[in-house]
Amino acid sequence: MAVAGLVLVVGVGVGVGCGEGEEGTEVDLSDVDAVVAGHLEALSEPGKVFHAKAVWQQPEREGRVEVEEVWLDVDNGRFRGERRIEQEGEETGFWLVVGADLVMTSYKSRSNSVSTQTWTPDEWAEGAEAGMDNFAYLGLEYIPILIGSDEKRVVGESTVEGQPVVSVEAKWSWEPGGEWPEGVTYALTVDLDKSTLLPMQVQSKVIEPEDAEGSYGPFKYEIVEYVSEEDLPADFFSPQAVEELAIPE
Repeated sequence: MAVAGLVLVVGVGVGVGCGEGEEGTEVDLSDVDAVVAGHLEALSEPGKVFHAKAVWQQPEREGRVEVEEVWLDVDNGRFRGERRIEQEGEETGFWLVVGADLVMTSYKSRSNSVSTQTWTPDEWAEGAEAGMDNFAYLGLEYIPILIGSDEKRVVGESTVEGQPVVSVEAKWSWEPGGEWPEGVTYALTVDLDKSTLLPMQVQSKVIEPEDAEGSYGPFKYEIVEYVSEEDLPADFFSPQAVEELAIPE
C-alpha cells in the first residue's frame, strides 16, 4: 500500500522558529526531507490540537469558494476535517470526516451518506515505515503525498502575502481505480512559513498530459493556530456524531 494511496478526497511559536527544529537544532531549508520532517514536527504541540482554515477563491466560477478546515490531535492520533463549498455566499455542499483508531468516517451532504474506511495495524505499519507514523496526519490531505512521493524537492524561497516561505514540490499520480483519472501526473506545491514551517498555501497542477484537467487551488491558510482540547465539544472527534448527520429518508 503506497503512502500516497492513503489520501482520501478528503504565526505561532512551535520551536521551529527561524528554520530551527527541536531544541534549537537548525533545519537545512535546502534538504527536502529535513523540511518535511520539520513541518510534521511543527504540527504537534503537547496538550494542544492544531487547527487550520484554508480558502480557495474561484472568481472564474461565478464566485465559488471552497473552505477547508482541519483539527489535528497528534497526541492522540486523531483528526477532524471539514470542507464547505459556497456559491455567492450560500453553502451548496458540505463534507465532514473524522479519523481515530485507524478508522475514518465520512459524511457527504449532497448524497446524505456516511462511509467508513478501516486500516488494520499491519496495513498501517507499511505507511508508518515510510514516515506516515501518526494517523492524525491524514487530516491534511497533502501530507501523504509529501511523505510518499519519490520525486520531491525544495523549489526555493519566496513570499506569500508578504510572508517569507520555503516551497516544497512533490510529483504524484493516482493509482488505477476510483473516480480520479489514471495516467495523469500532478505536481503538489506546499508553501511553508519559513520561520515556523507551518502551512501558508497549497496547490496542485497537472504536469502531463497537458490537456488533462485537475489543477486545484491555491488554498490560502487564513488561520493557523493551536487550540485546547477542552475548548472543543466532547464528541468533536466522534465517528458516531458523523453517522448521526445522515438524515433517514
